[in-house]
Amino acid sequence: MDKKTAHGLAGKPGNGKNSPVIGNNGLQTKPGDNSRYAKLAFDLMKFPPVERNDIPALYKRMDEYVQWCIDNDVKPGNLACYAALGIDKGVAYEWEVGRMGTSEHSDFIKKVKRFCATNRELLMQDNKVNVITGLFWQKNYDGLVDKQEYVLTPSHKAEDEYDVDEIKKHFLIEGDVETD
Repeated sequence: MDKKTAHGLAGKPGNGKNSPVIGNNGLQTKPGDNSRYAKLAFDLMKFPPVERNDIPALYKRMDEYVQWCIDNDVKPGNLACYAALGIDKGVAYEWEVGRMGTSEHSDFIKKVKRFCATNRELLMQDNKVNVITGLFWQKNYDGLVDKQEYVLTPSHKAEDEYDVDEIKKHFLIEGDVETD
């Protein structure tokens, strides 16, 4: 493998090196990076269970997760946070919309999501996360949308509201025009 081309991937056709989406994601890894992230994910999965119906315990676990991120120099994220809480994205959604849990669960998970969203925004503002990746996260986790809306107002007149002379002038028609 060619060490000059980041594990032999850079410069080969079809590797996404020039892609505005992929960019050089994954090409900047150094020996040991993959081991570090696998260990972090594994450590996160070892958090002891938390009682889902104990709202103060959930807040305490959130504090522990944020401290874990600080201690390990890890960017907080929704899925990692959910793992620390012992839930998945489905449970988080059900709590948020009130189909599971209580209104306190809904308030709690909204705060969790707001924390993660704020952190992503700060990372993007300081150019610490690829903007395309950040926008993807914001659309998929934070509910932001990228759309343009157009309002069309019809200017249709009733048939008897048309003035034949006005139409003739508009189209510079000379002579008689038959009308019904």
